[in-house]
Amino acid sequence: MLNPTKNIALEPAWQKIYFIGRVLVFIFFLLIVLYFAKNTFFPQEELTFDFKNPKSSKNELGYENISPDEKIIDMYSRKKISAIEFEITTNKNHPDLLNDTVELRRTFIAFAYPTSSQPAIFSDGMLIRNSGNFFLISNEKTRKFSSPKILETLGYSQDNFQEASNEEISCVAKGEDIIETENYPENALFLINGNYYKLIANSLRPFVSEKAFLSNFEKNQALVKDESFLQKYLVDYDNPLGFSNGTLLSFDIGVFLVEEGKVVPFNNPETFLALGYSWDDIIPANEEEIGLYQRDKVFSISRPHPSGTVFFTQDTNKYYLVSGQNKQEIKGENILKTHLKRKPILVKEDDIKFSNACYLKKHLWPFNSYGCKILTTDLIDNFGKDYQFKINSPSISDISAANIITYQEINWPNMRDVLSDIKQRLLGNYGYEETL
Repeated sequence: MLNPTKNIALEPAWQKIYFIGRVLVFIFFLLIVLYFAKNTFFPQEELTFDFKNPKSSKNELGYENISPDEKIIDMYSRKKISAIEFEITTNKNHPDLLNDTVELRRTFIAFAYPTSSQPAIFSDGMLIRNSGNFFLISNEKTRKFSSPKILETLGYSQDNFQEASNEEISCVAKGEDIIETENYPENALFLINGNYYKLIANSLRPFVSEKAFLSNFEKNQALVKDESFLQKYLVDYDNPLGFSNGTLLSFDIGVFLVEEGKVVPFNNPETFLALGYSWDDIIPANEEEIGLYQRDKVFSISRPHPSGTVFFTQDTNKYYLVSGQNKQEIKGENILKTHLKRKPILVKEDDIKFSNACYLKKHLWPFNSYGCKILTTDLIDNFGKDYQFKINSPSISDISAANIITYQEINWPNMRDVLSDIKQRLLGNYGYEETL
């Protein structure tokens, strides 16, 4: 091949310049390759929240207004984060936020709920016994059978009752004694021709299936009656009873969570596992069982655990039951049996402490912004999917926006996770994606 320059020799001074130029071009392109590789395999994740429009769908962070001087920001990241940069923007003419603190913890949002002063109690309909006395839990109160004769006349035997300790009995408010034999007390349970019923407002409400009943009670808690008993009370077939809150159901290719009369479909396996659930706890449901419920919006990764969830703290060996926006400690193994129908969600009590913190520093630009960086490597092994930031400032009402940037440490375990994610996406493109 013709090469008119092959015999051209540069002067020594130009040779040196030429060599340095080649090295600089090589370094330049190498830096570009490394930059794009870093942003491809270890990208920064940026999330925002607008306090002026807290209900906007564009907000990527959760928000809790704890008190006039405290705000909590929630975020989730599937990545193993090594550091988080926190930035807030304030309104104009705001007080100085210099050296106000931002604290961080990693746990489950629902486990961070306040602990109620009232411990968890037995469920309505439970039959319990203690020191020769027999009780029915009705409307969250213990109703004592006034005599053995009342017990016998109503058809109960000792085998229907679950043992309860003095401490467990003391957790429940005391109700009126059961003295009537003509009618059964509210919340009594029955088994008639293989179907389970609960007496509510003087009507028998059937459970949609035996599986639904067993998600709430043990078999021996139901009093066996013959079919003629159905003539004694109105049977409300239009309002059957379903599964207990927090039950995991599967139907077709979907997995659902029972929550307050609705079933919530999980959006993907990542959400299911990030919440600490076990595939072994899923109950297959038929069309009638799943059709009992209204379907809610998908259970996304930012949604907290529902009522009925049981947490177990590995560091203090305690059990907690989620009830609304609170959690109740479960005191006593017999009450625990009532609520522990699935594996508990593992947590650590120490994780709800805000252990990491940084002091806000004023940024040069924008003028009304402050920020700081928190290292999070010691939180990677915490139980829980949610990073929660608490802003401590007497001028918190002047904050207009929050911005969070996450960073990943460049190492092989993180690289392996990225490659695994790329593999799953490629498989998904060809129809092999894992489904719920």
